[in-house]
Amino acid sequence: MNNILPTAVSTEESITGVDRPSDRELLGRAVTLAKPERGRINQPKWVCVRNVFEVGSTTANLLCSEFGVDPEKLMDGGYCEECPISDDDEESADNG
Repeated sequence: MNNILPTAVSTEESITGVDRPSDRELLGRAVTLAKPERGRINQPKWVCVRNVFEVGSTTANLLCSEFGVDPEKLMDGGYCEECPISDDDEESADNG
């Protein structure tokens, strides 16, 4: 009987001839690029990391420290120039 299930690719192997980033590198990228939801202002970086990974504050702070990111750096969520925020959106951002 033929095995129809694909074999797992190890983390060291390349996928379709392209070197795969390590899990640590991908994790570091996600921590570094984590940002607040649209419209949120003055959120510490650790809060952004917490929201991305759905972890607690201690773990989020440890992830920031592990990858050389200041967990207390204040971050602002972006606003789309083409999609202005309504008054309802501003109120929910202030209350959330």
